[in-house]
Amino acid sequence: MSQATEPEERLLIEAAQKDPSRFAELYEQNFHRVYAYIARRVRDRAEIQDLTAHVFHQALANIGKFKWKGSPFAAWLYRIAANAIADQAKRKMRESSEQATPSSGSSNAADLKKLNAVLVCLARWTSCLRINVW
Repeated sequence: MSQATEPEERLLIEAAQKDPSRFAELYEQNFHRVYAYIARRVRDRAEIQDLTAHVFHQALANIGKFKWKGSPFAAWLYRIAANAIADQAKRKMRESSEQATPSSGSSNAADLKKLNAVLVCLARWTSCLRINVW
């Protein structure tokens, strides 16, 4: 499906806000770009598919809250995707740190320092993404 013009996109959004079954057109227009956005940041195909599904599930669940601010609808989807990617990365880090079995106390402290540094960088990167998306 070709990209909608701004007035067409606004009409599609308004229709989906009134009747969520109309969200399908927005999904079809934006699926490939959201999938590609996620694929450039995540390597595992199953994760890409899961995250893409999550983005559209969140968008559908919150379509009533969407406010037109002059940016393309895809910008809102990219923000949802960026947040989902960051949340998943944080969850993975947390899970891997819980599963790690330290061999000694000093090694554990060093690992925790490294993990904290990574999480701080990730938090800064995420907040930068949230501000700079479109």
